[in-house]
Formats: sequence, C-alpha cells, structure tokens
Amino acid sequence: MELQELEYFCTVAAEGSLSRAAQHLNYAQSNLSTKIMKLEEELDALLFYRSNQGVSLTPKGEVLYQYATKMLHMAKETTEALKDTNSGCTIQLGTTEANAISFLPKFLSTYTPRHPFVSLQVETSVTDSIISRVLDRSFDLAFVTGTTQHPELSCHFVYEEELVIVSHKKYGTDCSYKKILENPMLVFTKGCTCRKIFEKFLEHEDAHPKQIMEAENLSTIFSNVISGLGIACFPRSCVEFYKAHFPIYIYEMPLEFRKATISLIHRKDTYLSKAICDFINLAVHL
Repeated sequence: MELQELEYFCTVAAEGSLSRAAQHLNYAQSNLSTKIMKLEEELDALLFYRSNQGVSLTPKGEVLYQYATKMLHMAKETTEALKDTNSGCTIQLGTTEANAISFLPKFLSTYTPRHPFVSLQVETSVTDSIISRVLDRSFDLAFVTGTTQHPELSCHFVYEEELVIVSHKKYGTDCSYKKILENPMLVFTKGCTCRKIFEKFLEHEDAHPKQIMEAENLSTIFSNVISGLGIACFPRSCVEFYKAHFPIYIYEMPLEFRKATISLIHRKDTYLSKAICDFINLAVHL
C-alpha cells in the first residue's frame, strides 16, 4: 500500500464519484477504478459501495479513510519540515467569499512578496464547511467568520467586521425599516455565520420574510439584491465595493447584531513551518 494509492482512495471518497475523482486527479477513470479494486484486493476488504449515483464508503472504507488522511497529512508535514524555507511549499487556504473580496487581496499583496517561493491554493466556502475541512486536514489555514472553541483547533483573532443589511436603492426611501424586513431573504446555504446572525436578528425583530432564497456564491446574491428581489446581510467592507458600482441601499443593524469577528484557524497538531508562522503573524498584526 503506497501513499499514491491512498491519495487516489481519499480523492474518490471525498468526491463521492470515480468520474469526478478522475477529473480532479487528471487521471483516466478506468485506471483509477483498477487502482481502487487492486487496493481492495490487497486489503481483502470492500472499501466502497457502488451505484449509478456514485460511490460511498463502507464501514471498512471509513476506517481506512480516517487513517489514510492522517498518513497523507503526516507525509506532507514531513516533507515540509525537511525542506529549506527558500525551496518553497504549498499552503492550502480556506476563506469565506466575503473575506476573499475585502481582506485577502490586501493581505496577500503584503505576504506574497515576502514569500515568493510559497504557493497558495485558495478555496472559498461557508464557515461551517471550512471548519470541517480544517479538521479533516484539507486546509492548512482558514479565515472564518466568528470564533471556534473546538478542542483540536487554534483560533486567532484577525479583525472585527461590521454587518449591514442591503437592499435595492429604491427601498431606501419607499419602505420603512420594518417593512424592508418583510422582503425575501437572500442568503448563503446553511453553515454561513452571517446567515445565522441575520436569522437571529429577524427573530429578535419578530420579522417574517416572504421567502428564503439560497445561493452558493456572493455574486448571485448581490445580483438578486440589485434586481430588487430581496434583502441580504453582509460585511460592510464587501458591500462598499458593490455600492460604488450598483444601486443598493445600506441599513445599519442594531449594535448587538452588528459585529462579527474574523478569525484565522488551524489544527493544533499542524506542523507550523516558517511560511505558516509568518502567515499567522502577519494576519493578526496587519
């Protein structure tokens, strides 16, 4: 059993599909299927249930997945620990989409010139999903909205963000504050911290939106706001970018719902290379 085989196995498990895993790995699907079957033969265990909808882990597959992810991460950490700082490394970074728009460009414009040999792979998602992916070692570091007390994670304060409600500009004068809260609620999918705060605020105000419209990315939500389809809750810093170009109106939220902490998290057992240590130090002091 080699590390490459474990990487193939973990990719298939994560994608839930041989075809998507093959595409992700840039590897022929027939060859990948053969590799997985050989691994099952070697271990004398069925690792995946197969169906027309894809694949899912069997109980023995779940056990292997837990150990395989740890082994792959340890192999990566060993390589990073033995590398000279100037020879380069890769940091897998997770972030919310709003933070990617407002904070990350300024941060990376300072960090990357100091570390020209460090490669950054950035993915965006909602906070709950990001935390899960830090825990399963998919991300080395991640920016999230809020703080976490998870025993396996270290959490560093980065900055505090102001949350606001946005609507099409025409509602700014035509509707009262209470009236605006009756409009459809435009939100990210479950797991978004801004959505959780927005929902608590609406409950506090005894407001009942006509409907909830979910989207997976910020640009879709803002497009719907600009079209007058509803209201949304976002950090002011990213809203200001859109305000300069589109007809939107900003409403301040009550103080108890207005502030959101942006944190940088990582596993406590992650090997902190010089590149990662510098990343953390810059993030908390920028």
